[in-house]
Amino acid sequence: MGWLTVIGDNLAVPSETTVLGVPVVVNRVALNRSDQVVAVCRRGRDLQFGPILDLPPPTPGPKAQIGSRRMAFGSAKDDVGEPKAA
Repeated sequence: MGWLTVIGDNLAVPSETTVLGVPVVVNRVALNRSDQVVAVCRRGRDLQFGPILDLPPPTPGPKAQIGSRRMAFGSAKDDVGEPKAA
């Protein structure tokens, strides 16, 4: 399994981000002619391909933050902080 497959399987698309101060939508990931993993970004009718490592990292939503905190501390609470029913 290559990096392109791993990133493609785990990247939520379409997603919004900023490239050089301009808002764009990342539609997918691909390989360029140099075999670099690139993000295929769209703004209006324009397409732009850029190295995936040049994009800012996504900000996780509140559920992801709670879930990762729960995993780190081994909590038995659900996403809203209430104990799970038996």
